[in-house]
Amino acid sequence: MRKEIKLFLIVLLFSSMLSFLLASYFSFPKGNVAIIPIEGEIGVGSDIFSSSITSDNVISSIKTAEFNPNIKVVVFKINSGGGSAVASQEIVSAIKEMNKTTIAWIRDVGASGAYWIASATDYIVCNNLSITGSVGVTMSYLEFSKLFDKYGVTLVELATPEHKEIASPYKNLTEYEKISLQKMINQTYEFLVEDIAKNRNMSVEELKSKSDGGMIFLGIDAKKRGLVDYLGGENEVKELIKEKTNLTEVRFVVIGKKSIIESLASQLLSKLNIFTKQSVFLRT
Repeated sequence: MRKEIKLFLIVLLFSSMLSFLLASYFSFPKGNVAIIPIEGEIGVGSDIFSSSITSDNVISSIKTAEFNPNIKVVVFKINSGGGSAVASQEIVSAIKEMNKTTIAWIRDVGASGAYWIASATDYIVCNNLSITGSVGVTMSYLEFSKLFDKYGVTLVELATPEHKEIASPYKNLTEYEKISLQKMINQTYEFLVEDIAKNRNMSVEELKSKSDGGMIFLGIDAKKRGLVDYLGGENEVKELIKEKTNLTEVRFVVIGKKSIIESLASQLLSKLNIFTKQSVFLRT
């Protein structure tokens, strides 16, 4: 009896999986080129109401495009100044695992972590007035200790061990803590430039020279420096797709775009975060 129940459950599970795959296949939008938007600050997580573009959501869109046999090319439509180093790396890794032609289309801004993501694609297209570059790492937070001194406020904080409250906004960093945090930033930066240099077929020294100490560039200057491949917009992206693939017609389909309600909710939360969010993390 137990064997029959076990066999029944296996058949039921297989049927459910098959039904899901078939339903997913036939529900795919009709198109041969997927556009995955990367707009706003890049963060981790998958909250649909997040004010940032999250790595979980982007990776989910990547898997959707990769699984769809009708999709021949994936275009990452970028308008972002970067964000979390971890989230950016997760997206970069997912792009590198793809078996389809990938293109980064930088519109207004594609800098820092967003440029890192773009560098992982096969080709980068941007407008001649797009802002790109900013290859570097930063860490920042608000510090209120002098304000406390002015108004005679004393912070009572108990913690163990001694560096548990490092980067607390209510106290100054010690010299040792400053050195330790700078070491983390330096290590992250070296990892970043090594990966981007590999993606762009440059040496690390060449990339550091062309990125000019983390400077931002207009698209036209980024093209001269070899940081992007082509200048243009949607029409140039379509022509590039036809040139690099056997497609004679390009039909875009957007994957992973937020609904109007989700966008409004995320904008409201981003305003609230100005007053409530207090975080310290490595930004690219």
